[in-house]
Amino acid sequence: MHGNLNKYLFKHSNLIYYYQRRTPKHVLEKNPTLKKKEMISLKTKDHKTALLKAERINQRVVEEWDHYFANGCGTELYAKAIKKSQDLNIKYIHADELASLDKFEDLVSRINYLEENKFLPDSLTSLTALGAVDKPQVLLKDVLEIYFEEIKAENKKIKTDDQYRIWKNPKIKAVQNFDSINGEIDFYQINRAHVMKLRSLWLERILNDEVKGNTAKKDFNNLSVICSDYANHIGDFNYNNPFKNVHFDNTEDDIRPPFDNETIDDMLNNTVFLKLNFEARMAFFASLDTGARPNEIARLKKEHIFLDTAIPYISIEPSKDKRLKTKQSKRTIPLVGIALEVFKTCPNGFPKYFHKEGTLCQTINKFLKINGFKSTPLHAFTSLRHSFTDRMEEAGMGEEFRHRMTGHTNKHVVYGRGGTLEFQHSQLKKIERPFSSFLFEFDADF
Repeated sequence: MHGNLNKYLFKHSNLIYYYQRRTPKHVLEKNPTLKKKEMISLKTKDHKTALLKAERINQRVVEEWDHYFANGCGTELYAKAIKKSQDLNIKYIHADELASLDKFEDLVSRINYLEENKFLPDSLTSLTALGAVDKPQVLLKDVLEIYFEEIKAENKKIKTDDQYRIWKNPKIKAVQNFDSINGEIDFYQINRAHVMKLRSLWLERILNDEVKGNTAKKDFNNLSVICSDYANHIGDFNYNNPFKNVHFDNTEDDIRPPFDNETIDDMLNNTVFLKLNFEARMAFFASLDTGARPNEIARLKKEHIFLDTAIPYISIEPSKDKRLKTKQSKRTIPLVGIALEVFKTCPNGFPKYFHKEGTLCQTINKFLKINGFKSTPLHAFTSLRHSFTDRMEEAGMGEEFRHRMTGHTNKHVVYGRGGTLEFQHSQLKKIERPFSSFLFEFDADF
């Protein structure tokens, strides 16, 4: 630290050291009345003593500049005060609380520290130590906007339009649900009573079979994450999140059930699929024998599809602007069964649904419902992945192999690379099922 301070030392002709430093341009713009340059005598000829004094003066000067720069922006100033309290190794306590009898000794200690170190009354250190910075007034809907535009701004780049919409909308809905039952409340005024009021509403809907318990849990999880991330964003690491640990007993997660083998065989030989538009039909059957996620299928381009090789395969990999769900999602999948025929027919992927997996899922799920393939409300396009996993298990393939093929995260230690492409191909050949060639007719009205 001292090495950096040498540039602020000036030795006068009388051998006395001075502290000198120019006031930054952005600070002068905030307060033109400040001096353009600080010049303070350190009243010593000793270099080491000068450095020690310069360090203390430099801290006060920077504190003053910092205050002028932050002044007028409540959220910014509060964030700086929280950070400064951490630097000072003290807990930020608001002035109203510091004035209470049980905090009297702490208050005196803080005042003594400020006086001993001669901090300016309006410096950031003084404001922080005395709790003179009020918490910013911000509504939950404003917090959500900051969450989207600042905290999670990168999601606009790393997610497709469909993925971003699917990620964003539940969070908007969660905040709207809270505001609809509690009204618009300042972020720091939200307490457990408000949260329990919302929980009571969700519980009533669960008991009336209007929604599943998992839907309610997701709402509270979203609210909890938004609030925690915002508090961390402004540096309030002591924030007590009222949305944490909200539970609903005896509720089950909405896990997608698989299609049974009888249904799979029916799908592979049913002319009703000619009613589904060609690209959606091809994407559906591509997933059936690869276990690839809808968004992985929708992202495939010519450079990801390898047909002129001994073992044809597709490569699931991140692109420059879009990431995969998990690092385990990056993988190669040998093509067998109907999936091989699909990619021979569609070597460039599915351009109609490129980066539009939401539209693809809606189209297929609507078709499945209309044509009686949804034996339960939870059955959907993604049920094919669960069927793919079940079929591998029934054929005797181990858990680790199944995880590798589907791109699932394995909680256990993973060894090796999962075998060669030839080995993977030989295993997946075991789950091939016969299919009808008419499925590849370019004829659809759905």
